[in-house]
Amino acid sequence: MNTFKIFKAVFDSNPDALLVVEYSGKVTMINKKLEIMLGFKDEDVIGQNINFLIPDYNCEKHEEYFKHFVEQLCDKPDETDKLFTISKKNGKKIYVDVRLRPVDFSDKELAIVSIRDITEKIISKKNLADSEKRYQNTLNNMMEGAQIIDFDWHYIYVNDAFVKHSKYKREELMNSTVLELYPGIEQTAIYNIYLKCFSERVSTHLENEFTFPDGSIGWFDLSFQPVPEGIFILSIDITERKLAEINLQNKNAELIRMNNELEQFAFIASHDLQEPLKTISSFTERIKKEYKGKFDENYEKYSDFIYKSVDRMKLLISGLLEYACIGKRNKPSLIDCNTICYQTVADLYSSINECNAELDINELPVLNGYEQEFSQLFKNLISNALKFRKKDIVPKIEIKAKKQSKSWLFSVKDNGIGIDEKDFEQIFLIFQRLHNRADYEGTGIGLAHCRKIIELHGGEIWLESELNNGTTFYFTIPIISLNSVHEIKKHKYA
Repeated sequence: MNTFKIFKAVFDSNPDALLVVEYSGKVTMINKKLEIMLGFKDEDVIGQNINFLIPDYNCEKHEEYFKHFVEQLCDKPDETDKLFTISKKNGKKIYVDVRLRPVDFSDKELAIVSIRDITEKIISKKNLADSEKRYQNTLNNMMEGAQIIDFDWHYIYVNDAFVKHSKYKREELMNSTVLELYPGIEQTAIYNIYLKCFSERVSTHLENEFTFPDGSIGWFDLSFQPVPEGIFILSIDITERKLAEINLQNKNAELIRMNNELEQFAFIASHDLQEPLKTISSFTERIKKEYKGKFDENYEKYSDFIYKSVDRMKLLISGLLEYACIGKRNKPSLIDCNTICYQTVADLYSSINECNAELDINELPVLNGYEQEFSQLFKNLISNALKFRKKDIVPKIEIKAKKQSKSWLFSVKDNGIGIDEKDFEQIFLIFQRLHNRADYEGTGIGLAHCRKIIELHGGEIWLESELNNGTTFYFTIPIISLNSVHEIKKHKYA
């Protein structure tokens, strides 16, 4: 076998696409791999200038490279791959690495052009670069702070949000360590979180109060995640939320304190006000007896005014005292609402019988609550339905309860005079009345009692009503344990 045949066999079996070209650029030989890669056959390529493979926008670059090879590197082959874009026979462009080597064969000046298809590699690299760019853009546009700290406590990545959180410039962060920027951090609990994440490689999530070098304070929701480079930390600035929580806690504490003082005042005042009323009643009665016949006819009228005012004041004081005592006389227990409701109806027998009212009481639940308060609740709602009835119409009252997922929904429905929607909130305020005292007796405390009793149990009360079309009061009682009822009481009124 002669030398050319050996060369041809090696040439055709090479895994890269190969061309033999004259220094003028004329192609004299191609191997099988080039046919497979580009789709050209011998007759398509041989005799052509190699530039026909190169797209117009890449021709100048290729010609310069080939010229440089011919002029400078004949004795010193270029071992560096050059990236080009070339055209396949079907017009499709591919990325290739090209390498030129002189070949000493025959008396002609020839070069072997080696072409390797790296399209997939280039596309993958481009996709990776695009993905990294998108990732960087995403991180930089996040509201959350992102930082990566290496095992030597250096910042190796920070996004825009973290730069803002840190109160440092990006250059200061990237040229310093955590320990340098935050002196004294070694004495804080957060330092131990860093150490644990570095050494044990465990994730941690916490909320942390942070004091900056300038003395200002911030709160952050922090997620520590071990990564090969060290620690990745995601931080969310929750300072505004924390300040709002603290403000709310302070206001709640102040509200509880004021409620306690108000109830204590109401309790004491209610007791202390009883004595002057007794004195007024006693002396009025004494004057009436001792000076009987010595006053004109107006005296009887005036003394009746005094008696009625004293009686009304007693009712107001009694109601105020009752209001102040809600939830304070006993502990929650298991109560049967059926028993309580029917006992309340029995207590109101005279009022019910007087107007021939019809009551429809559905099956009511057994639940955890305050028995005396529940009795007062039913009494107030039923009494209201009886009091605000329509003239010449038999009052009808329906009491029901429906179990929901987390609570019992009660309803007390009547066919009375109804309530204007604009007054829905006012009726639950203490001492607020919608009607003239001459038309409807009462103190204006009953529904305020109801709301406080419901809130004592952790529920809500509301109503649906139209003038002249009756009213339905709704209230919910959570399905919870006795301890939970007691905790609600402590939270609201302790």
